Amino acid sequence: MISAYSEKKWIEAIGHKEDGKYTEYIYKSDLGEVVYHFYKRTAGNIDGIEYYDIASYRGAAGPKINRVKQGATKQLMEDFLKMFSKYCEEEKIIAEFAKLDPWDENADIIKEVLEAEFYGNYYCCDLTGDFYEKYNRNAKRGIKKAIAGGVYAKVDTEGETIHQFIDLYKNTETKHTVSDYYKMTDDDVRRFFDIYGENVFLINAWLKDRI
Repeated sequence: MISAYSEKKWIEAIGHKEDGKYTEYIYKSDLGEVVYHFYKRTAGNIDGIEYYDIASYRGAAGPKINRVKQGATKQLMEDFLKMFSKYCEEEKIIAEFAKLDPWDENADIIKEVLEAEFYGNYYCCDLTGDFYEKYNRNAKRGIKKAIAGGVYAKVDTEGETIHQFIDLYKNTETKHTVSDYYKMTDDDVRRFFDIYGENVFLINAWLKDRI
């Protein structure tokens, strides 16, 4: 599955909320190419030497294989890891937090080589097919009940309902006491519409004249 997290557009849309300097590391060899996007941040100064840590931006943005020879995926990742470790030594990078893309076709091998640990679930709906059929029985029952009660869905491709979306999102912010990192404004969402154009939209559930 193609993930928006690996696109430069995603960085354009969310970069203003990240700390540090956006950095791109590219490893190439006869076996293929691995690209790693991250933010480099100051970690501290010891004896006059500046040290750094790096972190993925929101979403999932660990090392990504752009191309690889058939059967060489694991070797490519192992070679990448050796070279990237040297890069971190040279750049005084002492800590890393990478969120790997679970939908990447090489996700299992990348996870194995990097010794990644489970951090949390990612959820998505595959809009290229009938994702409703993949919902569990309780979810389907809830949807049918909502429809019977007069709820209907409308797609907003212009961003006309961004403010209503943010009003609803603020309930989530309050409920989970989120940090500023996860808070969003109308302008934050508008950036997605401006950058992605027709490829971004809001799906709203309406009851009579209210979302």
